[in-house]
Amino acid sequence: MTTAVRHLQSVRGLTSLVAVIAWLVLPGKLEAQQPDSMKTINMQQQVDQMNTMMGPMMTNMAQAQITATISALGRPEIAQQLATFTKNYYDALVSRGFTKEEALRIVAGAGLVGLVIRH
Repeated sequence: MTTAVRHLQSVRGLTSLVAVIAWLVLPGKLEAQQPDSMKTINMQQQVDQMNTMMGPMMTNMAQAQITATISALGRPEIAQQLATFTKNYYDALVSRGFTKEEALRIVAGAGLVGLVIRH
């Protein structure tokens, strides 16, 4: 590689670096010059824009996660693991001083979703 080509690549790299720094720094400088009411409007517009762009993707991700969780919970080995966990949870509550009735209410109150999410 010739010296001229290396120099050209380093200049391009430096130009890219300067552009990135300017992109990061200048919006903050411009925002700092705006009155507080404009900052609030701009911030709200950014949040709204982000919600518009990210909302559908986040919805799809949540639906995929729920579908995957339901699918996993339908597997017999997972049900066995949850039953073991539930029994161990109940026994641990009793061993820590809860009455059997209190432990049962706690375990029943947590429900399947509570057990999966919390633990």
